[in-house]
Amino acid sequence: MEHFARFVTRQARIVLLAVAALSVLLSVKLPLGYDDDVVRFLPAGDPEVAAFEKISDRFGSLDVALVAVASPDAFTADRLAFVRALSERLRALPEVDHVTSITEISIVRGGADGSLVPLVPHVIPRDPTALKALRAGVLGLDYVAGALASDDGGALLLVTQLRKRLPDGTVISSKRAAEAVKAAAAALPAPPGTQLHFGGAPFIAEAAANGSQDDLARLAPYVVGITLLLVILSLGSFWAALYTVLTVGLSILFTLGIMGWLGRPLTLVSTSLPVILVALGSAYAVHLLVWYREHGGDAAGAVRAMGWPVIVTAATTAAGFISFLVMDLAPMREFGWQMAIGAVVSALLALTLVPALLEIKPIPVRPPHVAGIDRWLVHVALTCRRRRWPIVAVAGALAALLATQLGSVDTRMDTKAFFAADSAPAAADRLMTEKFGGSVFLQVLVDGDLRDPAVLHRLAAFGDRVAAVPGVTRVQSVDRVLAVVYEGLKEVRRTSRDREEIALLGSLARMSDPSLDLLVDKEWSGALMQISIGGFDTGVVGDITRAVRGIADAHLVGAVAALPRAEADADAVYRDAAERVAAIAGQPQGDVPKIESALREGLSEDAQRALSVAVHKTVQREIVEDEMVELADPAGAGAWADLVTAELAAGRLDKARFVALLRPVVTAEERADASFERGAEYLFTKVRIATSELLEEASGARLGGLVGGLDAARRMRVEDIVDGLRQPVWYVPVTGARAAAADARAIRATVSGQPILQEAMTHSVQRNQVLSLLVSLPLVLLIMIAVFRSVIAGIIGLLPAALTLLVTFGLMGLFPEQLPMDIAASMLASIALGVGIDYAIHFMWRYREGGIEAAMRTTGRAIVINAGEITGGFIVLAWASIAPMSRFGILTAETLLVAALATLVLLPALLTWWNPPRPAHDPRSDETMVPTTRPSLKQVAPILFALALGGTALTATPARADAFADAKTKGAQGLLAESDRLTNHYASQQWKMRMTVTPQGGESRVLEFRVWQKDQKDRLVRFDAPGEVKGLSMLSNGKDVMYVYSPQTDNARRVASHAKRAKLLGSNLSYDDMGSIDLSDAYDATFGEETATHQWLELKKKADADVGWDVLRVRIDKKNLMADQIEYIEGGKALRVQTRGGFEVMDGVPTYRRIEMKSLDDGLVTRLEVLEQKIGESLPDSLFKKKNLIRGG
Repeated sequence: MEHFARFVTRQARIVLLAVAALSVLLSVKLPLGYDDDVVRFLPAGDPEVAAFEKISDRFGSLDVALVAVASPDAFTADRLAFVRALSERLRALPEVDHVTSITEISIVRGGADGSLVPLVPHVIPRDPTALKALRAGVLGLDYVAGALASDDGGALLLVTQLRKRLPDGTVISSKRAAEAVKAAAAALPAPPGTQLHFGGAPFIAEAAANGSQDDLARLAPYVVGITLLLVILSLGSFWAALYTVLTVGLSILFTLGIMGWLGRPLTLVSTSLPVILVALGSAYAVHLLVWYREHGGDAAGAVRAMGWPVIVTAATTAAGFISFLVMDLAPMREFGWQMAIGAVVSALLALTLVPALLEIKPIPVRPPHVAGIDRWLVHVALTCRRRRWPIVAVAGALAALLATQLGSVDTRMDTKAFFAADSAPAAADRLMTEKFGGSVFLQVLVDGDLRDPAVLHRLAAFGDRVAAVPGVTRVQSVDRVLAVVYEGLKEVRRTSRDREEIALLGSLARMSDPSLDLLVDKEWSGALMQISIGGFDTGVVGDITRAVRGIADAHLVGAVAALPRAEADADAVYRDAAERVAAIAGQPQGDVPKIESALREGLSEDAQRALSVAVHKTVQREIVEDEMVELADPAGAGAWADLVTAELAAGRLDKARFVALLRPVVTAEERADASFERGAEYLFTKVRIATSELLEEASGARLGGLVGGLDAARRMRVEDIVDGLRQPVWYVPVTGARAAAADARAIRATVSGQPILQEAMTHSVQRNQVLSLLVSLPLVLLIMIAVFRSVIAGIIGLLPAALTLLVTFGLMGLFPEQLPMDIAASMLASIALGVGIDYAIHFMWRYREGGIEAAMRTTGRAIVINAGEITGGFIVLAWASIAPMSRFGILTAETLLVAALATLVLLPALLTWWNPPRPAHDPRSDETMVPTTRPSLKQVAPILFALALGGTALTATPARADAFADAKTKGAQGLLAESDRLTNHYASQQWKMRMTVTPQGGESRVLEFRVWQKDQKDRLVRFDAPGEVKGLSMLSNGKDVMYVYSPQTDNARRVASHAKRAKLLGSNLSYDDMGSIDLSDAYDATFGEETATHQWLELKKKADADVGWDVLRVRIDKKNLMADQIEYIEGGKALRVQTRGGFEVMDGVPTYRRIEMKSLDDGLVTRLEVLEQKIGESLPDSLFKKKNLIRGG
């Protein structure tokens, strides 16, 4: 140490230049990045982490950011426009996968084609009456109210799924994505009286991380200022204070710089590294400065005297943090070695920078009033030595008392408690909980064939039970989404019992809202149930998690099979149904037997009569009048309807049974027709639709006294359960040989989600806290024993730190609500151990060299100074906005004070049991300090576009060279009429087409279909590929009559006039686009701009026209008088553009081979290509009948 002391003092300028150079070099890598990946706070082998990562890989990302738009009334034109603009802005961010809001989703309506109607019209109404109707319509949808719009209509929610990777493959943190969403939202001016609230795990993590950093940036000047002031007051020298602060500041810079060069970012834990280094590192400089001032200003002597104590204390502090390497959390292990480096760097800088600075700029050697402080400290020490037994007894009693409170320490990561009650995150959490059921989600991954009806029904049953768990506010699951789509198609909410139908419903649901990807994977082999809970609290989440897992084990996991209804299964099936009904209705389990009895009751006579009437009416309309099938004896239709009614009432009627009943009563020719079964299945669908409501009313009458007063959503869930009991096939859990024989479907379940990760992190922090102390305490004890060459000395030196630990954690046990163990508080053990050992080593080292009085006059005063300045600095953190940071400041201040008191009061009493060897010189002298010893379709929307363009844009007869001039003489209306004639007017037309639909930033879909058209009256479109849309057909008879048939739902519906403007199946087309009308019949035309090659026409809708667009702009090609571009105008703005190209002659007729429709708002592009064309071939009238629409090949 002698050589080192001489070097740093004699080469002071070189030392300062080296420190400056290293500072510049290490600062190059600053500032550090921030890693907010909560998964890293769990060990890689943890099953919760493995489950979460598995789910995240399958579903893209589980980071869901919630943006709430709150106001007195959200249903105003300005606020709805703002929500739409905000949704579009967020969707355009590279960090965002997709956004769900009421302005971005559609609902399935209009019949079997699954037309998609925007929930909020593209043109938002401004009329108060229309807005009131819109409000009522949105809030009347039980699956929207409380989910995307608050029940009171005052708040709307944007559900934003964040990406894990940018489109270029760059991995991004949820913090960065949340910041991008918040910045984009803040940049959009909101209407007056509108507030934005940001909720969900990404925003909480972002607010906690940024809030902690903001607190440090805001309070750091105060911490430094107070520390500087207290050091000045205690040491009596500004320069001494400055040297202390400079040493600590450079220690922090060096440590962070080393992390930067090693490529390590900051984490939620390591953000506390600077403040902990302030607590631990300042003591080294203070001890040197106190010795320097007490011994005549000898910088080299200060290094010789204090060098080894500083090195030993740094070693013990580093050892304490090195114990973090045994933890199973990667960020904590990293923090351990980072803090160990920080402790060593602080010691090295104190031993090099401080003496070098003292050589360049010495400080006064003796502050005023020092003698009085010395006398007081010595008096305390001598009193403690004389009364060592009372002191030890009091310390022991205090330790015993506080030890009893250790079991009450509440370890939790309650994110809601991170923020003050009046903070923005807390306000957002309250709003999310009050208006939307919370912003915290559990997830249940259900592995199984989700297109299998048995699996889907099992999932639905599981969801019914989970929704009844206390603390669960909402359940979102793919079965519920499909039931809503089913309702749009068939006017009754049901869980489908047909595999092909489930596939179609899924396709329609995904087109309605892409966020379906959060509920089911693309292969339909896994579903993700989203379970909302009111708020995050470790205890609450634990209870909910245990309940959900118990329900999954009992009612979901295993095998399920579709089996013919049988008496052997009746008890289990009816019991299961009764338990579900009780759960939905919120009834106690004691009511289950009564509910089960009511479910077993048959139909009353009145119900059977009403059922018979409904069946007879359906048979009359569909068979007798529409001739969907040909009966051998039409007069027997009534008797056959009676047979169908009886089978339906007995619960024996399914599709196969219905076909079997119909086959004997039709003609031989009908039975031989290959399309007979298709027609029969269609009739079965019609019978089900006609009778469902009656059967529901009958069930409601039986259950009304037991579960009455249910809202619409719960009532429909009960009706779905009851409907399942009436079916000839039941979905029954099976095991063993029966499962194999029944071709059962296996189901597995995994409960996961951010709350479970945080709960697991809570347990891990608690476990690792204990594990770290079990390693660090013996390690530090061994170092103490080795340094002082005495077991007794080692134990004595460790006791003040141990008492400090007991006091700190005992207080946390006494006040668990106010002082919980969180991620910040978990650092206190390291601070308590580091500071306690630091103080003890310095005191004992000086005691060994000079006795108790010498130790008190130098080291004692240094301890008082260091504890005072750091306590004063840390207490400033009590004003932090982040609660864990505030508690951390308070507890750190308490820890430092207790450590100082334990050293100055307890240690003098204990040292009476240690008699170290004395050096040869005067043991009581203060003049000699040198130690004598050293430590050695997916999507089917294109159908509509094809139909619209098939007969209006593809063909034309050649035009004469002077045709344009002749047509123009007839005026704009005449030119438009001539264009219509050349384009549309043929006796018959047939096309085979290919359509490619490409959403902006999405994958293209390719479909093929055929079109038949006769005159300008009849048109039929039928899809051939891909398989999921094969057979989807559309029939138009004249301008007003239109039917759509879907074989998947086996239903044909007439399109009502009010639905013609509805957006269809996620496409940029509407029913209105499908009409075969001439534009000149519906619009008045005026001339627009004219160029050398084209003439623009401005079209305005006629008063009596039944079309959806008020204004069009049509560009006529002068060469052929055909329109090659159409712009669709709304509010003076073009919303979509149709462009036609590839003009050539096919089959003797000039034709546009390629047509493109582009939506300018969302970027959706649909391209159509003509593959084959026939003109003039005779088409029979029967081709355009409803029967052929349904049964045709």
